[in-house]
Amino acid sequence: MEIFAGEPVYLRPLEREEVLASLDFFRAEPEVSANLTWVLPLNNVESQERWLREMRESDRDYVFAIIEAAGGRHAGNIGLHNIDPKDRDAELGIFLFPEFRGIGMGQSAIRRLLLWGFQVRNLHRIRLRVRAYNQPARGLYRKLGFTREGVLREAYFLNGRFWDVEIWGMLEHEWRGLYPEDRLPGTPSS
Repeated sequence: MEIFAGEPVYLRPLEREEVLASLDFFRAEPEVSANLTWVLPLNNVESQERWLREMRESDRDYVFAIIEAAGGRHAGNIGLHNIDPKDRDAELGIFLFPEFRGIGMGQSAIRRLLLWGFQVRNLHRIRLRVRAYNQPARGLYRKLGFTREGVLREAYFLNGRFWDVEIWGMLEHEWRGLYPEDRLPGTPSS
């Protein structure tokens, strides 16, 4: 089942093979997994399968595969985590395999997830955390219209030093103003 099909990507529920491909990639590229602010259980296949089951059963976490529309290849994963139904708030997480970076895949995937989060899940705020040294991600979030809301000073330790973690967010009314064309069929644009 495709979710919000389009160019250059579409989103669909994450499958076991994609979880295992992600595990293999994180093991081979530890500097990439170091940029994730949520931690996958990287130790074995059984823990990955347990994690996937928990995600599928959760009403607070939704994870999707990012699929390249033209070739059908798995480009990465994206999700909303720790959804708070009272405050209508969630945390966005994303990773892309290297060959899919810098060509609009992340931007397209995030726009589709924002649409899903704001229109399907009725969220008021979508936030994310990014390590201060991750300049490409910070630039992408700025370009998409996220606002840098604050800094957790020296909150992450990597390679012998502490790094700041930035909090970025977008509110539903900001999203509506930035992307009036991003709507589900049959919903008003304002």
